[in-house]
Amino acid sequence: MNDKTIRFSVSLPHGLLQELDDRIVKRGYSSRSELVRDLIRDQIAQNAWVAGSAEMVGVLSISY
Repeated sequence: MNDKTIRFSVSLPHGLLQELDDRIVKRGYSSRSELVRDLIRDQIAQNAWVAGSAEMVGVLSISY
């Protein structure tokens, strides 16, 4: 995909920003942008799944 990256600004309360920064560290992201991109992708995929508007693939593994 050859999408042009666009910058935009988001205002967050201090507490929410702190939670975001904590999640960046816990999940090993290198930047806020990387985490926010993943959160947006996850939300779009979840909405498509709920709406039934996209094909989804899953894996079920059972170990015993």
